[in-house]
Amino acid sequence: AFDGRRSGGLPGAWFFLPALQARVEPDGGLRITATLRVRPDESAPALARRWRAAFETPAPTAPPRWPLCLAVRDSSAAAFRAAVRRALAGIAHRDLDKVVCSRTRTFTFERAVPPALLLQAVEVASAGAVVTAIGRPGEAVWVGASPERLVRRTGNRIETMALAGTDAPGAERALLASDKARREHELVAAAIERALAPVARACRRRSGPEVVALPGLRHLRTEIEARAHGRPHVLEIAARLHPTPAVCGQPREAAWRWLAGERAEERGWYTGAVGTVQPGGDGELFVLLRCLVARGRRLRLHAGAGIVAGSCPEAEWRETERKLAALARALEIGARQEVAT
Repeated sequence: AFDGRRSGGLPGAWFFLPALQARVEPDGGLRITATLRVRPDESAPALARRWRAAFETPAPTAPPRWPLCLAVRDSSAAAFRAAVRRALAGIAHRDLDKVVCSRTRTFTFERAVPPALLLQAVEVASAGAVVTAIGRPGEAVWVGASPERLVRRTGNRIETMALAGTDAPGAERALLASDKARREHELVAAAIERALAPVARACRRRSGPEVVALPGLRHLRTEIEARAHGRPHVLEIAARLHPTPAVCGQPREAAWRWLAGERAEERGWYTGAVGTVQPGGDGELFVLLRCLVARGRRLRLHAGAGIVAGSCPEAEWRETERKLAALARALEIGARQEVAT
């Protein structure tokens, strides 16, 4: 979760072992792994039958169809701009260097949208992002298209990135030249380096800042790598990094307190981390961004913007509009609905 102390009723962390895993091998082959719980009194033939059945789940006879979208509602533009102004006041008083304000857009359908459709729609429209879907039985389904790796640990090698500073397509040169964007970006990169210092050596910026292109957006990105002291578990490294100033603020505790004081909508797993963890401590986690949450007939989209000195409330609203529009286009519903504000 973004903040395990305020996670909207969700667990602060959730680990599970997939029943089925599919992996495309370097040679193009497909490897499927089934994981079954062995019953103490189960015979080998019975276990073999269950194992075979796991691979023989029949495909749906007809593809699922999108239900009709009945209504679309945004969080308040006035409230968002007012929050940005309060954040700027806190920055001016030196209580904060940066804080991330977020907002939502909610779609109501005639019936629940099948999760497979959500995953497919986001994946098709999210070139350059890592698409994930996660859900607990009987609860919400979270689908994200993340351009941001939180951490990857392979042996003693640590890889992460700073992703901060955003503009529209066509503004690449302006983004690279923007003093505000580069200051915001440097806050994130420097905080990551400080967080890694106790567990790693030879921390260096492998590239950047460079412009990375995503559908409807451009970001500044710096790749960072380091060599770990010993073999710290990927979750230990993640705990030092998460949440980075890219999704929370700087200083972290001050930004957390500010967001709690604002009574901002609980993010749940939005801007949390999702990925895979290996038994030996290797693993890779991504920040859950470009995120939508499906719960019953309602589908909620999340987007945020980093506020630093020099931020403009209207410009930050437009940034969140671009981020939400990218998801709405993926769902093929944004252009056909009037947004009620």
